[in-house]
Amino acid sequence: IRDYKVAGVQTCALPIWAIKTYNPYDFFQTGVTTDNSVSLSGGGDISTFYFSFSDNQTKGIVPNNTLRRNTFKLSGDSKLSEHWKISGTANYIITAANRIQQGNNTSGVMLGLLRTPSTFDNAAGYIFPSSYLLPDGSPVPSAGYERSYRHGIYYDNPYWTANENSYKDAVNRLIGSGQVDYLATKWLSFTYRIGIDWYGRKIDDNLAVGSSTQPAGWAKRGEELSKNFNSDLLMTIDKDLAKDFNLHVILGQNMTEQYFTTLNGAALGLVIPQYYDLNNTTSNTASEQTNNRRGAAFYGDLTLSWKNMLYLTATGRNDWSTTLPEGKNSFFYPSIGAGWIFTQLPGLRDNKVLPYGKLRIS
Repeated sequence: IRDYKVAGVQTCALPIWAIKTYNPYDFFQTGVTTDNSVSLSGGGDISTFYFSFSDNQTKGIVPNNTLRRNTFKLSGDSKLSEHWKISGTANYIITAANRIQQGNNTSGVMLGLLRTPSTFDNAAGYIFPSSYLLPDGSPVPSAGYERSYRHGIYYDNPYWTANENSYKDAVNRLIGSGQVDYLATKWLSFTYRIGIDWYGRKIDDNLAVGSSTQPAGWAKRGEELSKNFNSDLLMTIDKDLAKDFNLHVILGQNMTEQYFTTLNGAALGLVIPQYYDLNNTTSNTASEQTNNRRGAAFYGDLTLSWKNMLYLTATGRNDWSTTLPEGKNSFFYPSIGAGWIFTQLPGLRDNKVLPYGKLRIS
């Protein structure tokens, strides 16, 4: 018989085989994901369209860990005439999630879960009632006092983390593109393409009073806005200059912009427990950051080919960036290369041993 102090709460004298142990992995639950979608499409010889909606709901293996995502998609194209064609697509995504503290974090789920002895039952309750007396006979420091193996020191009870500490975020995102094609002649065409990736994100990060990471608790709020734009104007020439001799040219202009701004506020140390408001503190902090970059480029690709066997290629691109000093924000990078598809020779063409072979230098 040995004398055991279980969880720093009580002392018991029991045979060693009578000590009850608990499986820490009972903390996890079965994760479930449901995905429902509906779509509608149609069109004819000139135009087509497609619309879809999907609802994805996920309940994670950690209690209270949830995610829901709704996605709307619309796309279509139309041939306006023999020379003009337009097309476009748009995706609008709404995501809301309740995430759980994780990683190398004293309030993270895994540290408190795996560093608790198997003789301590985390599931027996994560909050002491106000009437509970500590082993020395003193009452708990406050209502809602955390019950854990180390009394909230070093690591939190994983059930406390999952139920009392919340990290919620909501994201609205739009990803879209549009394109206009113009066929001037059989060998000359133009394309203009524009794309956008925009999202706004709101964050609510709450840590309960009594948590290991910040015993005084916190309420943090954040907002993010990101806007990325990209456009290309292309001219394509694909013309046979003579028998077995082809010229292929692409000339293009590109414009990009990346914009990101974030605003964060934090109440470090809550005056009233479980009231998560930025005014509920004597210590407010705030930060704001904005990044903006624009870029422009001209580029070209020229390829001469003979009998689809010999190729000579030259490329060049010049970029300008607003993040570099004026007068030093332009940079040009060219290339030149040659290729020979030797399996196009009469003696090697259509052979089954080596159907394709190419030598290339650049």
